[in-house]
Amino acid sequence: MPVLSTGQIQGFVRELVNQPASTVDPLGVAADSQLAAFTGRPVASVGVRTTFAETTYTHKTHEGEAKCYVRGFGVLELPVGPVVSVTSVSNDGVVLTEGVHFRLEGQARTLTLIDSSVEWSASWAGVVVVYRAGFTDVEDTAYGLYECLGRYAKWLHDRPARQGKQSAALGGASESYREPTVPDEILADLDALGLLLPRAKRRLKRARHRAGVPQPPSPSGGAS
Repeated sequence: MPVLSTGQIQGFVRELVNQPASTVDPLGVAADSQLAAFTGRPVASVGVRTTFAETTYTHKTHEGEAKCYVRGFGVLELPVGPVVSVTSVSNDGVVLTEGVHFRLEGQARTLTLIDSSVEWSASWAGVVVVYRAGFTDVEDTAYGLYECLGRYAKWLHDRPARQGKQSAALGGASESYREPTVPDEILADLDALGLLLPRAKRRLKRARHRAGVPQPPSPSGGAS
């Protein structure tokens, strides 16, 4: 299911109100996948797009670009959130059960051991977790993110017109005009939500420096 519905996209992009879903929905898909990639969400599997929508992930300790981390005191941190449910947990080949061996804290993306006889494996890929994470309706569950997605969909829709005007101002030299993948104001809002990858944070910091904007303190909260 798309993270933004056809009607939600049309609410931000009024020019598309009378257009069919086949025209509107690809804009929402593009906004979702590009912002998700900028914030560092991994793909669920090879060949699929990055998304904020609820998706099934499989992650292991010590293996892959997106991995699980043992944080101490029996806490295992998962790389994608919010975690909706856990399908299975294997710890050195032993199947662990939620409510018996561990407790799920979905917003914190953590599995905390509650069975004192169990320890998280220190082996390479010793812990394997299959789980579902993401949003089913960002308007209700993460309104700040919903606003960023909607505004970015509007920005993507309007981008060809802006590029045409800029190209004309440059005498048709469109190759010399390169717009950012995500506007700085949307990056700033994602930063305030605590959702930016380090590389995107560096880009935003450089843009703020050029504009003479004071650097805010690092956020500690999540999307809300």
